[in-house]
Amino acid sequence: MKKDNKKNYILHILLPCLVYSSAGGILTGAVIFGFRVMTDWLNKTAVVLYDAVCADLWLLPLFFLALAALAFLLSVILKWAPSANGGGIPTAMGILRGIVTFKWLRTFVGVIASSVITFFAGMPLCNDGPSVLFGASLGRGVNSLLGGKKGAAWDRYVMTGCAGAGFAAATMSPLTAVFIALEEIHKKFSPMLLMTVFSSVLSATATTRLLGELFKVDTAFFHFGEMPSLGLSDIWLPVVLGCAVSLFAALFLLLARSINHLFINKLKRIPHFLQLTLVFVLCGAAGLWARDFIGGGHELIVHINARSVVPLALLLIFCLKFFLVPVANVSGATGGLFIPTLALGALIGALLAELFIAWGVNPDYYKIIVVLSISGFMSAASRVPLSAIMLALEAMNGTGNILFIAVSVSVSFMLLELTKLPAINDIVLETTIKISTHERQPKNVEISLEVKPDAFVAGKTVRDVLWPANTIILSVTRAEHTESENGERLTKDGQKELKAGDILRLRFQTYDEETTVSGLLALLGEQNLET
Repeated sequence: MKKDNKKNYILHILLPCLVYSSAGGILTGAVIFGFRVMTDWLNKTAVVLYDAVCADLWLLPLFFLALAALAFLLSVILKWAPSANGGGIPTAMGILRGIVTFKWLRTFVGVIASSVITFFAGMPLCNDGPSVLFGASLGRGVNSLLGGKKGAAWDRYVMTGCAGAGFAAATMSPLTAVFIALEEIHKKFSPMLLMTVFSSVLSATATTRLLGELFKVDTAFFHFGEMPSLGLSDIWLPVVLGCAVSLFAALFLLLARSINHLFINKLKRIPHFLQLTLVFVLCGAAGLWARDFIGGGHELIVHINARSVVPLALLLIFCLKFFLVPVANVSGATGGLFIPTLALGALIGALLAELFIAWGVNPDYYKIIVVLSISGFMSAASRVPLSAIMLALEAMNGTGNILFIAVSVSVSFMLLELTKLPAINDIVLETTIKISTHERQPKNVEISLEVKPDAFVAGKTVRDVLWPANTIILSVTRAEHTESENGERLTKDGQKELKAGDILRLRFQTYDEETTVSGLLALLGEQNLET
């Protein structure tokens, strides 16, 4: 018995949680390092090209024709690799929750090709979303290569770890990456999932840092410098900022949902190429007016932190980004919403900081007001309060103001919860699901399955298992060698440990019954089905 337990521990815990996830993390870290270098160069090249067009207005017709050509090329790539469409985090969320299917190698190649076009064109999107999708794709590839057929049981664990690794390598914020994987992607915490994500994230972070030192590349996400510490008498600042950013976050989510509805329902008859062309032209025109509009917003946040942008320009850039970021994302242009969301928070914070300073607030508080606004807006728009706090501490030197960051995040999060609006990535995910399922109606299925002796779930609690999407465990019946013919019926308790011989009565809702059943058999062991 002990020998079987040891074998189960090595095969179903150590291998996926430590070996495969670490291998995937190292590979993801190396790939994302190269991806960051490439996208940084593309963004800088885009700025140079935009400057050249502004210096010689005769180039304007050629500039917009080039944008149309890039839009056409992008539409061809996205037709070939649909999972490269839009923001990477929502797509990864759908894949890792078992809702969306994808081909990992095609997605990997498609995201690289489409990202080159998006960033070269100067779209207001970032590389963090594609990095997460890269990680999920590489996780599937590593698990398929090393795990073989048995690897199907822990496939989503390894993919989740590598998705977190992609975020960590892109932002050099490992703890934030762990929280993003658990709090946003799965919306659940479990020991096994935590162990897997930690292994991948730490491996990726170490790999990226090592490559950065080797090639003399600065891998830090931000350099915010020294941050003044607020006193208790300033506790009103995070409260006011939390209220303000929650209002803007609510408006942003309403706008994003309306734009999604417009593109999916009203403009669906317009060819994708023309939709992309319109968005590329609009964003290109905005980029010609303000270079800080180009790219996801990393350089804009750096300029805001240095207080080198005048308030009027901040206001105009905010209006443009507020409208065009969700438009660019829902159009299908490959790129993430993470840094654009931070940039919107930074713009709000900078404008409010200028207002507060004019009213007599200490000018030294400018930076911390911006940080409080960024973390509050991220918490409200993405519904990730723990991740928002951790990012402010890791990437923005906010350790001396943790109380005030927590207050800003909590206020903005709680106020947004009252609106019942979905998070920005959930809005995009809903669209992704509609497109991938072609708006078909799901099928409800109920079956009974037995936990086999060598099954992945044997010895694990119900809550530790990543079940297929929309699966409910109706009951667990334990067949003991007693006089009772029916065995022992267990309660629906997430803490309950599953054992070999347990009979699970399951109900699931699916668009593809064969795939869902295959996923359940990978977890519970091969057997004949009992409906």
